[in-house]
Amino acid sequence: MKVKRIVSLAFVLTLFSMSTLGTRLVVPLSGSTFHVYPEDSIQDAINSAKSGDTILVHAGTYPENLVVAKSLTLVGESKESTIVDGGGENQSVIEVTASNVVINNFTVQNSSRVAGTSYAGIKVLGNTCNITGNHVTKTKMGIYVISQKSIIAENIATRNENGIALYSSSKVTVQANNMSANTVGISLALSFNNTIVDNIVANSSSGGHGITLLSNSFNNTISSNDLVNNYHGMWLSGSSNNWIVENNIANNQLLGIELAGSSNNIFHHNNFTNNPKNIVIDSNSVSIWDDGYPSGGNYWSDYDDEDLYSGPYQNETGSDGIWDNPYIINGNNQDNYPVVPEFPTWTSILLVLIMPTVAIIICKRKLLKTPTH
Repeated sequence: MKVKRIVSLAFVLTLFSMSTLGTRLVVPLSGSTFHVYPEDSIQDAINSAKSGDTILVHAGTYPENLVVAKSLTLVGESKESTIVDGGGENQSVIEVTASNVVINNFTVQNSSRVAGTSYAGIKVLGNTCNITGNHVTKTKMGIYVISQKSIIAENIATRNENGIALYSSSKVTVQANNMSANTVGISLALSFNNTIVDNIVANSSSGGHGITLLSNSFNNTISSNDLVNNYHGMWLSGSSNNWIVENNIANNQLLGIELAGSSNNIFHHNNFTNNPKNIVIDSNSVSIWDDGYPSGGNYWSDYDDEDLYSGPYQNETGSDGIWDNPYIINGNNQDNYPVVPEFPTWTSILLVLIMPTVAIIICKRKLLKTPTH
C-alpha cells in the first residue's frame, strides 16, 4: 500500500532522522510499525518508537543487547533465522523494564554466564508481558521473570543453566514451552499463584532438575507437564500449599520427585513411571497424595496390588480402577487411592509378543489370496 505523498514537514524530518539511525519506518497511516533489517539496529528502533508501536525485525543476526523500556511489540520474521546475539557481554541479551511488552519469534542467545549473576536471554521485569514463540539458548537464565500477570508460552529453551525462572512472581502463566538440556528446566523461588501447565521438560543435565519450587513458593498450580529423562524430575524445598496434578514424571535418572521441608502440597493423577526411585521425602514433609474417592490418587509404576473391591473403604464387591490397598510412602504420607494403569503391565507385554505374530498371519493370508498370473 502506498503512503500518501502529502506529509507535514515535521513528518519528513522524523523520517529523515530515523533513516540516519539506520532504522526504516513503514508508516501505514497510523505511523506505528517499524521494520528493522540486518544492517539496522533493533535498539535504535526501540529508542525511536513510542509506547504501543510494533517493531518487525527481518531475518538476520543482530549482535546487540537490548533494553525495552516502553510498551512495545517486537516480532521476528522467523524464530529460526531472526537471531539476537548478546555476545556473552555482562548483561542480559534482552531486558524488559516496561509493562505490556510483547516479544515473539526470535532466537535469543549468548548472555553472560558469570557465576552469581542473573543475566538472561530475556529478563522480564515489567508486568503483563507476553513472551511467546522464542528460542532461548546458551544463556545463564533463559527467560528470567520478576513479574505479575505475564505469559510465557510456546518458547523453546535449550542449553541454559535455567530454562525459565520465576523469582518473586505471581499470577504468571508458563504454558506449552519445550525445555531441553538445561540444568534446571523451570524454577520458581519466592513465587506464588502461578500456573505451570502443558510444558515439556526433558534431558536436564546431571545433578539438575525438571521443575523446582524453592524458598517459600506457594499456591502454584503445576499441571499436565511432561518431566522425562531428567536427572531429578521435580524438587520442592521449603514450599507448601501447591497443587501438583496430572503430570507425567517418567524415566528420570535418579528419582521422580523429592520433598524437603515442604508440606500441605496436593498430588493427584500424576504418573510416576520407571524412575529408579519414584519419591524421596523427608520426615518434615506431610502432603496429600490423592483426590479422594472415586477420583483417585496417582499411578505408581513400582506398585502392584489387586483390584477386586471398590468404594471409599475398598470393601465393596467389584473393581473400580483403584488398587485395594494404599500406596505407603512413609509413616506420614500415603496415597489412599493409587490408580490402576489402564493397561496392566502383563497386557502390554502380551501385546508386544502377539502383534508381530498377528501381522505375519495377516500378510500370509493376503499373499494366499493374491491371484497368480
